[in-house]
Amino acid sequence: MSSVFITGAAGFVGTNLTEALLTRNYTVHGIDNLSQGDAKNLAENRKNTHFSFQQADVRDISLQNLPLDIATIVHLAAFKIPKYGTAKNTLEVNSLGTLNMLELARKKDALFVFSSTSDVYGKGSNSPFSENDDLVLGSPTVQRWAYATSKIFDEHLIRTYNKEYGLKFVILRYFNSFGPKNSTTYLGGPISLFIANAWAGKPIEIHGDGSQKRCFCYVSDTIHGTVLAIEKNNAWNETYNIGNDKTERSIKEIAELVVEITGKKIPFQFTPHEKLFGKFEEVSRRVPNLSKARKKLGFEPKLTLEEGIRLTYEWQKNL
Repeated sequence: MSSVFITGAAGFVGTNLTEALLTRNYTVHGIDNLSQGDAKNLAENRKNTHFSFQQADVRDISLQNLPLDIATIVHLAAFKIPKYGTAKNTLEVNSLGTLNMLELARKKDALFVFSSTSDVYGKGSNSPFSENDDLVLGSPTVQRWAYATSKIFDEHLIRTYNKEYGLKFVILRYFNSFGPKNSTTYLGGPISLFIANAWAGKPIEIHGDGSQKRCFCYVSDTIHGTVLAIEKNNAWNETYNIGNDKTERSIKEIAELVVEITGKKIPFQFTPHEKLFGKFEEVSRRVPNLSKARKKLGFEPKLTLEEGIRLTYEWQKNL
């Protein structure tokens, strides 16, 4: 029985991935400092004797000496775009935490599966984006780019460990995953937040004019792509986009779809980014090119956007 070590195990992707791996008879060891993850997400997984959990920070160097048999490390723990506060935690956690986990992987000779982000494509205009496209970031005076910068740094660090130490790796650039176990705050993205507001009878707040377009991927498809990356050893040492290229919608269209599915007649409230976050740069369109993931991983997203929103709504109703 193969053993997987997951950072951010109480988070959205971590919880769903743990559940999927346990059903496939993996042993899973999880850590999370619970700064953004939710301890309640661990309840079902804790019932499985093949799952263990430790509250810990990925920057803690003592983790490098864990007396565990680890075949794969899935590094999910990260701080996101710093929309509120400063970028310090984003830059520190995402750089030092990844370096620490790479050292653990090196010592254990483990496969390193890294959750990167579509945000690394930045302001590039070549959407749909392919993995080898140029990465075009905005001004360093705009702190939203701290997240993309940290993830690009991590990707380079991982490839350096591959060249220096023969580290086995897979880099996954996730595109807007959503679904059950996601945060219902801005950390969970617009769909979960829109549903929460609709259910509470609050106006749906749209940042900017809502014309910005994204592709949203239901979490079961995100997890499927991640499991394929773990198990297809002939596809390792590569970077893959993981998302759904059939769900492109504007944020305003997403809000309209949430209103339709929930049946809640809620007004929209349009708020300029600058009023919320200060200096900010928006990306008008972001779509994944999945050709490489389809060819090398056999990845194919299955759920439509409408199906995913309905399933997410049913889950959030029962919170």
